[in-house]
Amino acid sequence: VPTSANAYVVLFDQYGNYRSWKKATVQWALAGNGSKDLSMEEIKSAVGGAIDAWQNVTCSSLNFSFGGVVNANPNKDIFIRWWENSWYPEAQDAAGLTTNWIVGPGGPKKVEIFFNGLSFTWATSGTDDPFSNATDVQAVATHEIGHAIGLDHHSASVHYFIQLELEKFKNLIDEVPLRNCSLYGLRSLGGYCDRI
Repeated sequence: VPTSANAYVVLFDQYGNYRSWKKATVQWALAGNGSKDLSMEEIKSAVGGAIDAWQNVTCSSLNFSFGGVVNANPNKDIFIRWWENSWYPEAQDAAGLTTNWIVGPGGPKKVEIFFNGLSFTWATSGTDDPFSNATDVQAVATHEIGHAIGLDHHSASVHYFIQLELEKFKNLIDEVPLRNCSLYGLRSLGGYCDRI
Protein backbone atom coordinates (compact mmCIF):
# COMPACT_ATOMS: atom_id res chain seq x y z
CA VAL A 1 0.00 0.00 0.00
CA PRO A 2 1.56 3.34 -0.98
CA THR A 3 1.99 6.14 1.54
CA SER A 4 2.23 9.84 0.90
CA ALA A 5 5.46 10.12 2.79
CA ASN A 6 7.81 8.52 0.31
CA ALA A 7 5.93 9.49 -2.82
CA TYR A 8 6.98 13.06 -3.49
CA VAL A 9 9.19 14.43 -6.23
CA VAL A 10 10.25 18.03 -6.79
CA LEU A 11 8.10 20.27 -9.00
CA PHE A 12 9.70 22.48 -11.64
CA ASP A 13 8.43 25.79 -12.96
CA GLN A 14 8.16 26.86 -16.59
CA TYR A 15 11.75 28.14 -16.43
CA GLY A 16 13.16 24.74 -15.43
CA ASN A 17 13.86 25.82 -11.83
CA TYR A 18 12.62 24.18 -8.67
CA ARG A 19 9.16 25.53 -7.85
CA SER A 20 10.33 26.65 -4.43
CA TRP A 21 9.62 29.84 -2.53
CA LYS A 22 12.56 32.24 -2.68
CA LYS A 23 11.68 34.14 0.48
CA ALA A 24 12.33 33.09 4.05
CA THR A 25 8.72 33.38 5.27
CA VAL A 26 5.59 32.39 3.37
CA GLN A 27 2.30 33.71 4.70
CA TRP A 28 -0.83 31.55 4.78
CA ALA A 29 -4.38 32.80 5.12
CA LEU A 30 -7.75 31.12 5.58
CA ALA A 31 -10.94 32.14 3.81
CA GLY A 32 -13.59 33.40 6.20
CA ASN A 33 -16.27 31.08 4.80
CA GLY A 34 -14.73 28.09 6.63
CA SER A 35 -16.30 24.64 6.55
CA LYS A 36 -19.84 23.55 7.40
CA ASP A 37 -18.32 20.69 9.41
CA LEU A 38 -15.84 22.58 11.60
CA SER A 39 -15.44 25.77 13.58
CA MET A 40 -12.87 28.27 12.38
CA GLU A 41 -10.78 27.49 15.48
CA GLU A 42 -10.73 23.78 14.57
CA ILE A 43 -9.67 24.65 11.01
CA LYS A 44 -6.93 27.02 12.20
CA SER A 45 -5.62 24.41 14.62
CA ALA A 46 -5.58 21.56 12.08
CA VAL A 47 -4.09 23.60 9.22
CA GLY A 48 -1.66 25.15 11.70
CA GLY A 49 -0.57 21.64 12.70
CA ALA A 50 0.07 20.82 9.05
CA ILE A 51 2.05 24.03 8.60
CA ASP A 52 4.07 23.22 11.74
CA ALA A 53 4.89 19.75 10.39
CA TRP A 54 6.57 21.36 7.37
CA GLN A 55 8.14 24.23 9.31
CA ASN A 56 9.62 21.88 11.89
CA VAL A 57 11.73 19.96 9.39
CA THR A 58 15.10 20.64 11.01
CA CYS A 59 17.19 21.07 7.87
CA SER A 60 14.71 23.44 6.19
CA SER A 61 15.01 27.22 6.18
CA LEU A 62 11.38 27.74 5.13
CA ASN A 63 9.15 29.54 7.64
CA PHE A 64 5.45 30.33 7.67
CA SER A 65 3.35 33.05 9.27
CA PHE A 66 -0.41 33.14 9.71
CA GLY A 67 -1.98 35.98 7.73
CA GLY A 68 -5.35 35.63 9.40
CA VAL A 69 -8.88 34.77 8.41
CA VAL A 70 -9.74 36.89 5.40
CA ASN A 71 -12.89 37.67 3.43
CA ALA A 72 -11.10 38.07 0.10
CA ASN A 73 -8.25 36.22 -1.58
CA PRO A 74 -5.07 38.20 -0.81
CA ASN A 75 -3.53 36.98 -4.12
CA LYS A 76 -0.19 36.31 -2.49
CA ASP A 77 1.49 33.40 -0.79
CA ILE A 78 -0.85 30.54 0.29
CA PHE A 79 -4.63 31.00 0.42
CA ILE A 80 -6.75 28.16 1.82
CA ARG A 81 -10.51 27.77 1.47
CA TRP A 82 -13.37 25.27 1.49
CA TRP A 83 -15.67 24.77 -1.48
CA GLU A 84 -19.03 23.75 -0.04
CA ASN A 85 -21.47 24.14 -2.95
CA SER A 86 -19.41 23.06 -5.96
CA TRP A 87 -16.12 21.37 -6.81
CA TYR A 88 -13.54 21.43 -9.61
CA PRO A 89 -14.49 18.88 -12.29
CA GLU A 90 -10.78 18.43 -13.11
CA ALA A 91 -10.11 17.30 -9.54
CA GLN A 92 -12.88 14.67 -9.67
CA ASP A 93 -13.18 13.05 -6.26
CA ALA A 94 -10.09 14.59 -4.65
CA ALA A 95 -10.35 15.73 -1.04
CA GLY A 96 -8.05 18.68 -1.70
CA LEU A 97 -6.51 20.58 -4.58
CA THR A 98 -3.49 22.87 -4.85
CA THR A 99 -3.91 25.14 -7.86
CA ASN A 100 -3.89 28.63 -9.38
CA TRP A 101 -0.12 29.00 -9.14
CA ILE A 102 1.43 32.30 -10.11
CA VAL A 103 5.14 31.63 -10.63
CA GLY A 104 7.69 34.07 -11.95
CA PRO A 105 11.45 33.96 -12.46
CA GLY A 106 11.84 34.61 -8.72
CA GLY A 107 9.73 31.62 -7.69
CA PRO A 108 6.11 31.28 -6.62
CA LYS A 109 4.09 34.39 -5.83
CA LYS A 110 0.83 32.69 -4.84
CA VAL A 111 -0.93 29.36 -4.70
CA GLU A 112 -4.39 28.33 -3.55
CA ILE A 113 -5.40 25.22 -1.62
CA PHE A 114 -9.03 24.15 -1.84
CA PHE A 115 -10.81 21.59 0.32
CA ASN A 116 -13.72 19.64 -1.15
CA GLY A 117 -16.60 20.38 1.20
CA LEU A 118 -19.15 19.21 -1.33
CA SER A 119 -18.17 15.54 -1.35
CA PHE A 120 -16.33 15.16 1.97
CA THR A 121 -17.18 15.44 5.65
CA TRP A 122 -14.28 17.00 7.56
CA ALA A 123 -13.07 16.34 11.10
CA THR A 124 -10.08 16.99 13.32
CA SER A 125 -10.37 13.84 15.42
CA GLY A 126 -11.85 10.38 15.24
CA THR A 127 -10.89 9.84 11.61
CA ASP A 128 -8.64 6.93 12.56
CA ASP A 129 -11.79 4.96 13.40
CA PRO A 130 -12.33 2.50 10.51
CA PHE A 131 -16.09 3.21 10.68
CA SER A 132 -15.72 6.98 10.37
CA ASN A 133 -16.76 8.58 7.10
CA ALA A 134 -14.94 11.81 7.97
CA THR A 135 -11.69 12.97 6.41
CA ASP A 136 -8.88 14.36 8.54
CA VAL A 137 -8.20 18.04 7.84
CA GLN A 138 -4.61 17.99 9.05
CA ALA A 139 -3.70 14.95 6.95
CA VAL A 140 -5.06 16.51 3.75
CA ALA A 141 -3.61 19.92 4.62
CA THR A 142 -0.15 18.41 5.20
CA HIS A 143 -0.34 16.73 1.81
CA GLU A 144 -1.56 19.85 -0.02
CA ILE A 145 0.98 22.14 1.66
CA GLY A 146 3.65 19.76 0.35
CA HIS A 147 2.42 20.65 -3.13
CA ALA A 148 2.29 24.36 -2.26
CA ILE A 149 5.96 24.34 -1.29
CA GLY A 150 7.04 22.60 -4.48
CA LEU A 151 6.59 18.86 -4.09
CA ASP A 152 4.55 16.63 -6.38
CA HIS A 153 3.43 13.00 -6.43
CA HIS A 154 5.86 10.41 -7.60
CA SER A 155 4.74 9.36 -11.08
CA ALA A 156 4.30 5.73 -10.06
CA SER A 157 2.30 6.40 -6.91
CA VAL A 158 -1.37 6.48 -6.15
CA HIS A 159 -2.46 8.69 -3.27
CA TYR A 160 -5.23 7.82 -0.94
CA PHE A 161 -5.59 7.73 2.80
CA ILE A 162 -5.82 4.53 4.77
CA GLN A 163 -6.54 4.64 8.48
CA LEU A 164 -3.30 2.90 9.52
CA GLU A 165 -1.21 5.51 7.75
CA LEU A 166 -2.94 8.60 9.19
CA GLU A 167 -0.04 9.64 11.44
CA LYS A 168 2.35 9.46 8.48
CA PHE A 169 0.11 11.85 6.55
CA LYS A 170 -0.22 14.26 9.46
CA ASN A 171 3.34 14.26 10.75
CA LEU A 172 5.66 13.79 7.78
CA ILE A 173 7.08 10.44 8.82
CA ASP A 174 9.52 8.73 6.42
CA GLU A 175 11.29 10.51 3.55
CA VAL A 176 9.19 13.64 3.02
CA PRO A 177 11.33 15.88 5.24
CA LEU A 178 14.35 15.01 3.11
CA ARG A 179 12.51 16.21 -0.01
CA ASN A 180 11.81 19.48 1.78
CA CYS A 181 15.52 19.75 2.65
CA SER A 182 16.44 19.39 -1.00
CA LEU A 183 14.41 22.53 -1.74
CA TYR A 184 14.94 24.64 1.37
CA GLY A 185 17.93 23.27 3.27
CA LEU A 186 21.04 25.30 3.96
CA ARG A 187 19.80 28.21 1.84
CA SER A 188 21.46 30.70 4.15
CA LEU A 189 24.81 29.11 3.29
CA GLY A 190 24.09 29.28 -0.44
CA GLY A 191 23.73 25.52 -0.86
CA TYR A 192 21.23 22.73 -0.54
CA CYS A 193 21.06 19.40 1.24
CA ASP A 194 21.79 16.30 -0.80
CA ARG A 195 19.33 16.05 -3.67
CA ILE A 196 16.91 13.18 -3.55
